Amino acid sequence: MFWGKPKPLKPHKVPYAYPTDSVLFGGAKWKYVPYEEGAMPLLTEQTVSLDGGEWGEVQPPKAPPPPTLSELEKIPPEKITHKQFLQLSELLAAEKKAETAEQDKAKKEAEDIANGVRPEGIEVKQELPVFDLQDIVLAMEAMGWPIAAKIIKRWFEQPAYKWEYIRNPYPNPNGPRYLDDPRRSHPVDSTSITLDWVLKFGNNKKKVNELINVSIHDAQPRLRNLIKQKCEDQIKKQLEEDPRKLKMLKGFTTSSELGDLQAFHRAWQVTYINNADYLATSKPLKPDELTAIAGNFAFYVAIGAVQVTAPKNLVYDNERRLKRWCYEPTIHLTHIYVYFMDFYNFTDHPEEMKSQYLGHWNKYGVIITVLGGFSEFDRKYLGLFRGHLGDAPVERRVPSIDLPVSVRGERVVYSTKAVYWPVFNSTFDAWRARHKRGQDCVIFTQPKLYKLKKPIVWRAENVHGEWEGIHENNI
Repeated sequence: MFWGKPKPLKPHKVPYAYPTDSVLFGGAKWKYVPYEEGAMPLLTEQTVSLDGGEWGEVQPPKAPPPPTLSELEKIPPEKITHKQFLQLSELLAAEKKAETAEQDKAKKEAEDIANGVRPEGIEVKQELPVFDLQDIVLAMEAMGWPIAAKIIKRWFEQPAYKWEYIRNPYPNPNGPRYLDDPRRSHPVDSTSITLDWVLKFGNNKKKVNELINVSIHDAQPRLRNLIKQKCEDQIKKQLEEDPRKLKMLKGFTTSSELGDLQAFHRAWQVTYINNADYLATSKPLKPDELTAIAGNFAFYVAIGAVQVTAPKNLVYDNERRLKRWCYEPTIHLTHIYVYFMDFYNFTDHPEEMKSQYLGHWNKYGVIITVLGGFSEFDRKYLGLFRGHLGDAPVERRVPSIDLPVSVRGERVVYSTKAVYWPVFNSTFDAWRARHKRGQDCVIFTQPKLYKLKKPIVWRAENVHGEWEGIHENNI
């Protein structure tokens, strides 16, 4: 066995996919770039800038820049001031120090590569074009995603609000340990998107049609019981508020409660169909504008309109000489509301091992690295596949996930268009902490009323009126 120094690792290029153009409602067409032509990770201490404050912030006036070394060297010795002389001395000393540091760094990098400490081929670059997190708005606009750009710009503009998980007070082995707090009201955006717009992406229309035409009719007992409970409770509530409505027992609608969509959702939602990340898009693992807004959303069904038929009969108590009406109601669920809802937030789940990867971005667009996709799979399902992946953290298995990359072929280019920066949930969270803005919210579409082709019908418990005295002419 050879015990010498390990051989240097091969150049560490990263396969990726990028959108070639934007197609209305079909998402973008994505092109895959293989390993041989992949993106080159750039080793740098520079990160995504969080300094931008274009929206809603008054920026302090910038001080004039100090003179450069070349400008000071052009001043004749007899005209240089004492202050300029000190500045010149400091700049010359800094230049010498930088040259020495660069030489030491180059020597160290060569030793690291020879010893296999760092993969050969990862470029070292200290100064790269600045990418500010707010430039994602420009990128979305450039990609033809105006609605996504509008929503994320709203996030930057609004006061800070962070959506947070709470521990489930009633956990079970098959249920979630963390939930949204149902008692908490979140900021709501119900105007940015419509249900018709969402249904134009991927297989969403097919799923909703299946939900309202098939699934709700083949419902499990739990769903049937929930529908019955909500409808019958509402009828009882109406009768308790005004017993005179017993003679006009015809049904009810929920349209009057649409003014507060969170309250409407809690009161009338009965079932949903979930669309996990990317499954609703045109191409798996290749996001479109809808994915940029809501990666993991659901379509919800709520009770819309109920009709009641209630034949009535008189019931007598001859011993007490009393009578009352007895209604035998049959309830018909004739209409349902369907709507889209998603939590638009940048909060990581407490049990996920790292922050969610949102792509590599610059001012002109986004790319999705293959390693970034693997990292996302690993972040969500590591607990299920730990035995196959080993115990090393994600950062060690996919070392370039946190690095900017250059995508200009064999020759590494450092232009604004060529360099893409990794963005995570934690990037937005850090921006929010710095600027005291960044508002997570709940995105709703306005609920759309659908008439069921076949109403859901069931016989409810009898409803009785109040006892009345029996007059002699009624005997």
